[in-house]
Amino acid sequence: MRLGVIVEGDQFVYKTDKWKIDWRKAACWPFTPDEVEEGHAFFINTRSNQKRLQVDAMVFERPAKRAGFEVIHRRSKIGESSVKTKFRRGSTAILGAVAEALAWHVDHLVIHAWQPASAECIFQVLDYHSELEVTFVATSPSPHLRKLVEWLPDRVSIINPNDTRSELEYLDGDESQGQNDSGGESSAENGSSVVTSLEPEQGIHRARRIGRVSDFGNIHGWAKSIGCLWDGILELRRLLTWKPLGLNGVTGQAKSERDWSHWVVPMRDSASSIREAGLSSAEDAGWNVLTAPVIDEHALDDGVIGVAMARSSHLCDNVLLLSGDADFDAVMRFLARVHATNFFRLAPPPMEDPYNCTSVRVTKSDAAIFIPLDEVLGDLFHISNEHRPNHLRSEKRKHINQRNKNALRDFDIELDEIMERELQKIMRNIADRRLRR
Repeated sequence: MRLGVIVEGDQFVYKTDKWKIDWRKAACWPFTPDEVEEGHAFFINTRSNQKRLQVDAMVFERPAKRAGFEVIHRRSKIGESSVKTKFRRGSTAILGAVAEALAWHVDHLVIHAWQPASAECIFQVLDYHSELEVTFVATSPSPHLRKLVEWLPDRVSIINPNDTRSELEYLDGDESQGQNDSGGESSAENGSSVVTSLEPEQGIHRARRIGRVSDFGNIHGWAKSIGCLWDGILELRRLLTWKPLGLNGVTGQAKSERDWSHWVVPMRDSASSIREAGLSSAEDAGWNVLTAPVIDEHALDDGVIGVAMARSSHLCDNVLLLSGDADFDAVMRFLARVHATNFFRLAPPPMEDPYNCTSVRVTKSDAAIFIPLDEVLGDLFHISNEHRPNHLRSEKRKHINQRNKNALRDFDIELDEIMERELQKIMRNIADRRLRR
């Protein structure tokens, strides 16, 4: 069996009741070493912005690293994983990316996580990799996690570690690598020095491909911040063929662009008509639309975006991310290490609050080449049909006599003038609101 093990630190640490975990066993549990011919183990943890890392997690992280787990850090974030929340709600972007990257190489995943966001991103992995099986290790699985087992009972299971606690703990006198350890801290901010071999499979022609992943929630914020009526910023079909500067010579196609062009949308139970229209537009343009639920006003889309990024990274040499969220920097660094992928990021420049949708850290990050939206908006701008004047909507155009070339020409000229005025207004807004540094 080829096995992958992922420990989600923020969902794991405070559920363990000070276990003396044998991390060498945890690297293959609930299976035995004899059953595992190839193993990959990851520990995902939040790095505090304060002078020291969160102590409760470090007593697990250090021995896990010595036992062969690759450690990946994400930054703390106010409102999610921070001192105030006791590091309990970290973004699942890395979890989704690691799970998807492993799914190409393993038969079974063991995931120590229990929250709804984890269930959602793993569902996307299972939906694409039809032979993969997953075991969740959770003492209090969320309803979403239980629902996943109901949907895929032959491929998904949940284990309560309390039922077999003795199998994961050290025997008396054998705690040389136990959790009560005072070893030094990990020195690599973006992950341990261990690099797991997760190279793309032989026969996948990644060269000359450009994958694209959009964070709809973030893009929705762009529209409001720059004064554009929603669903009007980008021409989605044109975006699929647009190439970042420096990749203009990159050409080539493969079996299906939907495999690496993902439009990720957080959805409430009752979606607005505009949002539904936006989904249909993305699907019609050729994007693979992935949805994520919104629970208690929190969109659970980070993990799904992480899955999409890892899938595009596995299939393409170059990946363009449409998001100004700094959560995805750690994902890009991980994927660049294991896949040697080049990343680009498209987002508005940082602007004055309350208009800002882009972290200043994003523009300074070495994880991706940053492309300001205002530098390329002229190539990609689009006014949605829903927000055009009535006489310029696409359904009205059908009623224009096709033989009347003057009417068609006047129609196109008027539409071009309206688009140019709208674009100039947006560009002025960006210039006026740009963060002065």
